[in-house]
Amino acid sequence: LFTACLTVFCFDTYAQNMEYLDANNVKAGFSSTGLMFSKVTNGIINNSGYEVPIGSGKNAIFTSSLWLSGLDNTNSLHGAVTRYGAKEDWIAGPISTHYDSLYDSLYNRVYKVSRQEIDIHRANYFKPGYSMPSAIQQWPGNGRFQFNETAQMAPFVDKNSNGIYEPDLGDYPDIIGEQAVFFTLNDARSNSYANCLKMNIELHVLAYAVQCNQDSVLNNTVFLRLKFINKSLNDYHDVYFSNYVDPDLGCQWNDRVGCDTLSNSYYVYNGTAPDPDGCAIGFLG
Repeated sequence: LFTACLTVFCFDTYAQNMEYLDANNVKAGFSSTGLMFSKVTNGIINNSGYEVPIGSGKNAIFTSSLWLSGLDNTNSLHGAVTRYGAKEDWIAGPISTHYDSLYDSLYNRVYKVSRQEIDIHRANYFKPGYSMPSAIQQWPGNGRFQFNETAQMAPFVDKNSNGIYEPDLGDYPDIIGEQAVFFTLNDARSNSYANCLKMNIELHVLAYAVQCNQDSVLNNTVFLRLKFINKSLNDYHDVYFSNYVDPDLGCQWNDRVGCDTLSNSYYVYNGTAPDPDGCAIGFLG
């Protein structure tokens, strides 16, 4: 295990490679290739995908992705970054000894599940005639051992503690809040866009939302739980993790970024008020 961290953003189709987290006042897009907060088609961004408030058509972020870098014991630089889909080191799925069409059908997707589906499953899994939701049945709790994939992937409650995801026996996805999406990334299968050595890192992403109309902060927040697994032979040092964000707060040409060191947060605001007329809204310039 390399490291784990939590990132916070305020403000039943099988084999979906993009899903929206939309349980509270935010509608946030997630792609299996690691592009977040965008509308993605065939791996390429075609519009913004971070709508606040939900249903308003107003998007504050064009895209976001996760960057990681570090030095090996010879001080050679390794890294993995992704920008705008066509330029990426992160590839969908876990590190495996066998990549094929079956692998892609399993892992080139975003898994979405709701608290309601989980509660129904917990109350009914043992009853005759119960029809399990596909979100519960297909939850990727385990990698394929025969291809040396990570044994424990998407988090789940293991009722008999045998380490195997068995929803027929009452196991279920272990999420926080009302809704969650999960996907896995790795940089071992890709060419290096970052123009440095690969890290051979596997990244598990669980995004979730809490619906709480009594708390405006929670109701306008998307949480990311990230787990990095180092599958290389390197013991990295001077490791840096960052969240790349391209905000489009209205007009994309005049956004400004600031930070609040006391609250350990950053924010985006318009450089002019109002935005200039005739500016394309929400698209990459």
